[in-house]
Amino acid sequence: MKKTLIICLLFCLFEINPSYSVTRTDGPSDPEVAKKKFFENRKLDIIEGLWYDGDEGAIYAIVKTSSNVYNIWTIDHKLKKYVGTLDLENALRKTSVSGKYTYKTTVYNINNPSEEAIGYGEFNMTGINLINETIERGCWSTNKCWSPIFGKKTRIWPEDIYAYNDNIKTVSNNSSDDSDISKKFYQLNWFNLENPKNHWTEIPGSNSEVNILESEIYLKGQKQIDAFSQLLFKEPANENVMVIIDDSSYDYTIYINYINDGYVSKDDWSSNPKELLAEMKKTSKDDVKDVKWVFEPKLSENNYAYYSYEVLWNDGERSLETKILSFGRKGYHNISLVKKINENFNAKEFEEMAIEFANSIQFEEGYRYADYKSGDKTAAVGIGGLVAGTLGVKALAKAGVLAKLLAFAVKFWWILLAPLVLLGGLFNKKSTSGEKVSQKRKTKSKKKID
Repeated sequence: MKKTLIICLLFCLFEINPSYSVTRTDGPSDPEVAKKKFFENRKLDIIEGLWYDGDEGAIYAIVKTSSNVYNIWTIDHKLKKYVGTLDLENALRKTSVSGKYTYKTTVYNINNPSEEAIGYGEFNMTGINLINETIERGCWSTNKCWSPIFGKKTRIWPEDIYAYNDNIKTVSNNSSDDSDISKKFYQLNWFNLENPKNHWTEIPGSNSEVNILESEIYLKGQKQIDAFSQLLFKEPANENVMVIIDDSSYDYTIYINYINDGYVSKDDWSSNPKELLAEMKKTSKDDVKDVKWVFEPKLSENNYAYYSYEVLWNDGERSLETKILSFGRKGYHNISLVKKINENFNAKEFEEMAIEFANSIQFEEGYRYADYKSGDKTAAVGIGGLVAGTLGVKALAKAGVLAKLLAFAVKFWWILLAPLVLLGGLFNKKSTSGEKVSQKRKTKSKKKID
C-alpha cells in the first residue's frame, strides 16, 4: 500500500464508529501481554501470532476464535484511538483455498481520520512470515473514494511458528492442515527466498546463466525438484535442472532442463501451426476439452524457438504453457513457462515476457550457438524436429527420430499444466497490482553474484 494516497488501511479489521458495529476497547496494548492472553500453552494455526504493519506503524494479534474464523486485535497503532481495540463483526475468515482469507475492515482518510468507511478485501499468505493484503475500491461518501489498496504484514512472533508448535506439549485442535505442507515446502533448498534480489545464476551443467528477478525463488538439481513435485503433486518430476517460481503471486512457474545432445541445426526449420495443433489435440488427455495457440512457433534471430498454447479443461479452468528452446554450441535448454490465465490476460504482453526471459539466458563465451565449429557434435534432429517433438507430434515417432524425446514430450506438455493450478490453489498467491506485473520481466544488466 502506498502512503502517497490520502487514505490508510486499518488492517486490524475493526470499526470504531458505533454506527458500524460493536467495538471492544479492553484489549492488550503490550505485545508480551498479548502473547500471554491469546496464545499461551497452545499450538497455533499458521496465520496466528503477532504481525507488524510498517505503513500503519501497528502491531496486530491474529487469534483463532472458532473453526476458520479469526479475530484481529490492534495491540499498537500510530493512531492511539485504535490501540487495544477489536471490532467484533469484522472477523477474518479462512476460505477453502489454502492461504486465502477474506475480511471486512475500516478504511480511513489520512487527512481526516474520523472519516471512515467499510472496505472488503482478502489476505494471501505469501510465506509463513508474510501476508499480502488487498482492499477493493470503495468510498467514504459520494464524491470521496479510494482506489484498490495493497499492503504487507510481517510476522514478528513467533519467528519460527513450526519450532514454536513443536515445543508445545499440549495436543490442540488449532493446528492447521496447511502448516505441515507449507513447512515442508519452505524447508526445500530454495534460492533467493531470504534477502531476495535481482541477480544472475548458473543453469547447472549448461555453461550458461539466467537472470532471476527479486520476486522469484528457485530450486536446482533433480533431487530438490523431485521433492517439490512429490510434496505438491504426489509424483516425481520430469527431468529438470532448475525450477523458477514467481514468489510474489505464484502466477507462473518455469521449468528448465538442459539437453547436452550437441549443436542443433536450423536447416530443417519450418512451421505448420495448423498441423501441429491438430496433432497436439490427438495426444491430449481425457480431461482436456480444447487446445489453441496463444502464439504460434517462431524462431528468433537470437537462437531460440518459442511458442505458447492455451488449454481449456473440462472443469472450465484455463491454463497456458509456453515452450522456449534456447540453443547453444553443445546443446539446448528445454524450458516450459507455465501460467494460469484469467480475464485480464494479455497475450501480446505475455509473449513479450517470454521473449524477455529467453533473452535473459546467456551462454558463456565458447559455448554460444554462434561459436559452433566444423567437427563439433551435431544433434540427430534439427530445430524444426525438436519443436514438433516437444509438442508430442506423432509423425516424429513414426519417422523413428527421437523416440525417447517424444515419449517424454507427450507427458511433459500436459502434466506441467496441472501443477500450476494446484500450486495456485495451495498457496493462493495473487498479484496485487494486476496481471501486468507478472507478465513483464525486467532483466538486470549481467553481473553474476552467486
